[in-house]
Amino acid sequence: MNNPVIQVKNLSFSYEKRAVLKDVSFDIQARDFVAIVGSNGSGKSTLMQLLLGLLKPQKGSVELFGTDVLQLKNYASLGYVPQGGLLQVSAFPATVLEVILLRLPKGNFFNFSNHRRVQEAMKTLRHVGMEEYAHRLISTLSGGQLQRVLIARELMMNPEILLLDEPTSGLDKESIEALYTLLDHINEVHDITIIMITHQHSHQESRINRVFEVFDYSVSEVDPNVSI
Repeated sequence: MNNPVIQVKNLSFSYEKRAVLKDVSFDIQARDFVAIVGSNGSGKSTLMQLLLGLLKPQKGSVELFGTDVLQLKNYASLGYVPQGGLLQVSAFPATVLEVILLRLPKGNFFNFSNHRRVQEAMKTLRHVGMEEYAHRLISTLSGGQLQRVLIARELMMNPEILLLDEPTSGLDKESIEALYTLLDHINEVHDITIIMITHQHSHQESRINRVFEVFDYSVSEVDPNVSI
């Protein structure tokens, strides 16, 4: 087995006196497509924030690429689409291309004429099937299209791991199926490890190869072929 890209060791976390996770341990390998499932309030989003180093565990550790996430310096290796990301950007008065370019290091409204950067952004939009929408205001996009734009923003950084918190929330069935097709492509063709929180896992047709269930303060790996 290769060295894991993520290694969680004896992880425990509480909000003040309310325990959320207790003594959790698991590994994620390069190119895994992981679904994290569980009921509302089970601790899925808390777990993802711990994986990203946004929260500090009371006990144990999270290592990314062999380094404690709290000491990680190469955050460009991580792409993150947070829960509610659609709402945060949907009313922003900017075009799809502008939203993508703002994600780049030193991205701002004064360097959108940089030809190389624009080419990179258009190439990324092509990957997610949104090139023709580059000059549309994001407020005019559907929920599924917006989700693709947010994913493209992260792909601009060439991440090794892409983390998504409830990316299918608020999407219709057709948009969900299209999103899974895109994520399968990103995982298989671009060799990007994907970790995705989802309320329910019932998409056996995707490339998801590992499923972790958050339940009763613990994280257990379950059969990816069984709907939860």
